[in-house]
Amino acid sequence: MFFKTTFQKSNKMFLVFSMVIFVIAAAAIWATASFMDDASPTKASEAFLFDLEKIQKEVNVVKDLVYSDKEDSLLDIYSPAEGSENLPVILWIHGGGFVGGSKDSRQEYGMALAHAGYVVANIDYALAPEQLYPGPVVQANEALGYLQLHAEKYGGDMSRVFIGGDSAGAQISSQVAAVMSNKGLAQDMNIMPAVQPEQLKGALLFCGLFNMETVRATGFPNIDNFLSAYTGAKPFESFENIDQLSTVNHLTPAYPSVFHHGRRCRSARFPIRRTCRSSRSFKCCRRQHVFHRYGKAAEARIPIRARYH
Repeated sequence: MFFKTTFQKSNKMFLVFSMVIFVIAAAAIWATASFMDDASPTKASEAFLFDLEKIQKEVNVVKDLVYSDKEDSLLDIYSPAEGSENLPVILWIHGGGFVGGSKDSRQEYGMALAHAGYVVANIDYALAPEQLYPGPVVQANEALGYLQLHAEKYGGDMSRVFIGGDSAGAQISSQVAAVMSNKGLAQDMNIMPAVQPEQLKGALLFCGLFNMETVRATGFPNIDNFLSAYTGAKPFESFENIDQLSTVNHLTPAYPSVFHHGRRCRSARFPIRRTCRSSRSFKCCRRQHVFHRYGKAAEARIPIRARYH
């Protein structure tokens, strides 16, 4: 009850954050397009102007598909109404401090991504403290397994998969990407990856936490309560598997390209060179917009400037 009360008190903050997430959906659209060899800059840049009424008319929505027999294992699928085929697939994982939130709070955002030419699977997962770590990571992997079987029905191409999330969802997404690309971590967590590393083309991480050794120092409100609820340990640093949550410790050359957007989470960032992608459509080189590239960045065909303002 304490954790739910804490989340309710923070609900206003999360509503504001939801609006921010919708605004920076444009950045995610550009990022995903940038990672694709056959991406269309024109298509991506057009998505920067949001017309919600138009999006609602031109995106198909399929609600509450069951992807696992675990609690709260439902997902929505958003796809262009025009019926395109072989579209990249985005798995989106909502935030909420591991104790709250739902896929419904990200529906309009997911639809905006779909309108730009993607098949988007927006998932729910069981919440802490009723479900402890690594429950959401396991469920996300099961959602990917579901998509392996069913994405084609909605026009999705599972050879081009992106995993994304915001806040707690960004941490979960980053760890799922690590499980997909790090055999040692997958074995330690007893997870059989549902997709192969070569299928995973990018990770979209908005304002997440990726280093459990430094996250407390960020001063994020109630971070101790959220992570204690998720791990079942207090303090959360005493959790025996806390290192598994630190994605920075599990990066390999197979880890996918990353679009990382964060402002308050500076001390928990990926420990790699700060770079910024130049774009006429998106002014990325500002203090609040940081692009971090790792792994397959050398294969990218879009100019990258090693400069940070």
